[in-house]
Amino acid sequence: MSDGSTEGREDRAGQSQDHRPRLSPGTLGLLVVAVLLARVLVWMQSDLWYDEVVTLVEFAIGGEGSGISRVFRHYPIANNHMVFSAIAWVWVRLVGFTLVEPVLRAPSLICAVLAVVCVWRFWGKSLGKRVAVFAALALAASPVLSPLFYQFRGYSLSILLAVLATAGAHELSQGELRRGAWLSILPCLLLPLVIPSNVLLVAALALYVLLARGGSAGTRLKAGVICGLPGLLGASYYLTIWPQFLKVMKQTAGWSSGWLVAGHLLLALVAHLGPVCIVLAASLFGRSQLVGQARRERRDAAAMVAACALGVMLGILSSQSAPFPRVFAVFFVPLGWAAFRLCRQASFWQSRSPLLAGGAILISAFAWEQGADLLTRRQVAAGEHPQNLL
Repeated sequence: MSDGSTEGREDRAGQSQDHRPRLSPGTLGLLVVAVLLARVLVWMQSDLWYDEVVTLVEFAIGGEGSGISRVFRHYPIANNHMVFSAIAWVWVRLVGFTLVEPVLRAPSLICAVLAVVCVWRFWGKSLGKRVAVFAALALAASPVLSPLFYQFRGYSLSILLAVLATAGAHELSQGELRRGAWLSILPCLLLPLVIPSNVLLVAALALYVLLARGGSAGTRLKAGVICGLPGLLGASYYLTIWPQFLKVMKQTAGWSSGWLVAGHLLLALVAHLGPVCIVLAASLFGRSQLVGQARRERRDAAAMVAACALGVMLGILSSQSAPFPRVFAVFFVPLGWAAFRLCRQASFWQSRSPLLAGGAILISAFAWEQGADLLTRRQVAAGEHPQNLL
């Protein structure tokens, strides 16, 4: 029997014992969306940068008389995030080929808003509604992911699909096959069709299902196939344009060292989680501060972290050159879920004002962003062109 209902009862029981005034879930959700908009709207008005211009000219507008099918058959560079390029193709024609940056970038912003809303809506079962709001806030304020939300490329769409796929993978791991399939099949199919390397995330989620799912080997395999097979089918599409794809992969640049990529990803994950890292440390080493930590939650979190770590390692080791860190940005979604899953019953979330805990997340994000911005300015002034997540 699924333990999702048990989690729901625990969450409701905790709420019934706390009679302090609370903001309604709808109000908290609106505040989180407001945080996202406050962070992104200024960036939305900036000039298109090079990769966005390539997406606009090469794929969204295309050549004279080019149809939408060209998006899926023309792969000269890795900028073609196919599903997003198709959305962009439709969008520029709906808005009359405008070059106004906020209008052009609107599809990316919509995907970002939906991603934050879906964290609150679909992660509540595994995290509890209260903690799911904080997880949504951490995503909205992330100094790592929020700079990707506005870009006229497929990153915000990938993050939205990753949010849904993560929720679906957890449902599958708990035996909720129908709901898990409903949440995960389409996102897992589309993820590689947005960015090919996203297939690594789908593989990691399928491995997580195999590790976390109870029951016989056949039962685990069935749940894992529901999650993993759509991703394999999506990735197999590139076989139909294999010569183009192979040529692009050979030309793709990256970092000089896989170890540097791994170290940067670890630093970026700390920045992404912010104060959650401190709560995690308290949960793991200061057990007296916990309201209660179920064994299944530790198991779920450990399985997700292990699966994602293997996915990232595979991506680094299988490439001719170490990929740019942004290739793995989508992994921050399930890793964020795992962090909140592990410490969801910590007293920091349960006994503090939501505004206090939310403020800690926002202050941490602001501090990391200011520090990263200062470092980037110095690197640019020195003639460097940083390709990182901070």
